[in-house]
Amino acid sequence: MTKQGDEFFKDIRPYRDHEIQEVFERLLKHPAVERLVSKFFPTIPLNAFAEKLRKIDTVYDFQENILHQIVNHVLDSTSSGFTYSGVENVDRYKNHLFISNHRDITLDPTLITTALVNNGFNTPEVAIGNNLIQEPWISDVLRLTKSFIVKRNLPAKELILFSKKLSQYIYYVLTETNQSVWIAQREGRAKDGNDITQPGLFSMLGMSSKNGLIQHFQVLNIIPVSISYEFDPCDMEKVRSLYAQRFLGGYKKRPKEDEDSMKHGIVGFKGHINIHFGHCLNEYLMEFPTDEHKNETITRIRHLIDDQIIMGYKLWPTNYIAHDLYMHNTPQFECYDKEQREYFIDNIEEKLTHLEGDMDELRRIFYEMYARPVINKHKIQTEGSLHLEPNK
Repeated sequence: MTKQGDEFFKDIRPYRDHEIQEVFERLLKHPAVERLVSKFFPTIPLNAFAEKLRKIDTVYDFQENILHQIVNHVLDSTSSGFTYSGVENVDRYKNHLFISNHRDITLDPTLITTALVNNGFNTPEVAIGNNLIQEPWISDVLRLTKSFIVKRNLPAKELILFSKKLSQYIYYVLTETNQSVWIAQREGRAKDGNDITQPGLFSMLGMSSKNGLIQHFQVLNIIPVSISYEFDPCDMEKVRSLYAQRFLGGYKKRPKEDEDSMKHGIVGFKGHINIHFGHCLNEYLMEFPTDEHKNETITRIRHLIDDQIIMGYKLWPTNYIAHDLYMHNTPQFECYDKEQREYFIDNIEEKLTHLEGDMDELRRIFYEMYARPVINKHKIQTEGSLHLEPNK
């Protein structure tokens, strides 16, 4: 790792090994951290936990000895099981840019990291928006877990400059620090269940290109990743937002809403969870024409990622139930049973009591959110791609 490069990115990069002890001491003085310790390490007094931290020398040790225990606690208490597939698609001798769908603010990268670590891989660095770090202690915690900062809502000129710096940093991590990177396919969570990659993501990634766009993306070793939650712990908040956008002229976030979403995502019930690692895009990039406009190349890559993420998405009974309700279909009891259907409907109806608006429209948004992965996967299976028109 070059010191010059690391210093240039100091304002956005994660903390390094030589910096963590200073951060630990700062965090141990914050009351919020004390509450977290009592929740996740109830048998360890704070002073004993502090001594445990002072013996940690590296970021990886912190992740393995502290964060891993917290993740296991969350999974044990809020999920019905955590599985993963496609790990054989990850090359142990390469660094990868993992691009996944985005459903939960903190758990998406955490679970991908857990799946990788459980299979003997190093932990990747994680892109996270600065909207999530309104308080310094949250920034400290996230940067201890190898998160780097994506600055948002900048004026146009500053945004261009920062996008170039972000692109350079991701390239720097992958090519000089011997680590992988995770980033979501879109800036915000897919509230409606429609997992589509934003064009701006690849425009940003291409800003650090030196030897042609296709060759540049091959160096990144991109692997699409699908994250599937049986129950979205933040579904009620997402429905409230979507309803306001569609029927009330827009939605304005409440104070500390992002922080609340982080909490709900962690402590809320998720049912079964699955992570699927798709195929590296390099084999497809080799077949791309080299003389097309960069926007066409970016479009091709986005479509490849969308199709892989959707086809890798594990459909749960909740998805099939919602699809039948959304489409007014006869129940497909080969995909779920009567008890699962009744539980899902009761769960939605209970959440509707906490929302204001047209109940039929709110209910339909709930159903659409869970049904969309079924609709999208069926489109790919019948038409060849999410982005192809029928018979094309």
